[in-house]
Amino acid sequence: RDKEIHLEKVAEMSESIQILERELRIWEENEESGEHSFKPDQQRRLDEVKQMMDDKFKEKVELRQQYSSLKVQRTKSQISLDQLKTRMRSVTNVKAQRIRTLQSVNPRKCEHLFRACRWIDDNQNCFRGPIHGPILAEVKVGNP
Repeated sequence: RDKEIHLEKVAEMSESIQILERELRIWEENEESGEHSFKPDQQRRLDEVKQMMDDKFKEKVELRQQYSSLKVQRTKSQISLDQLKTRMRSVTNVKAQRIRTLQSVNPRKCEHLFRACRWIDDNQNCFRGPIHGPILAEVKVGNP
């Protein structure tokens, strides 16, 4: 949504700049053709147009900087999100390794454990908070 707003503002400013540039070109052409004696109100308007063009250009530069800053921020957030997803996958992989180890020891009894873990993982979104699987799959025990 920020990108859309930014693009709209840039388009509006670009259009304003084009209108002001056309008006300025007309005045410059009049000056080159010898009609350079501007009346005081015309000179004041010319100065206003020049100032407005400077202001619009500065505003456009500022918006581009804000847009660039938002893109950098989005990239950093995406990197953090990717890192978190990687960590979550590694935790899940450790749990799967434990279950496979238990299944190799006693496949018949561990079938229920495996199904319970899979059901909990598939239905995490049904609970208000994080739910942990069966304790055998969650606990890390070192070799004695």
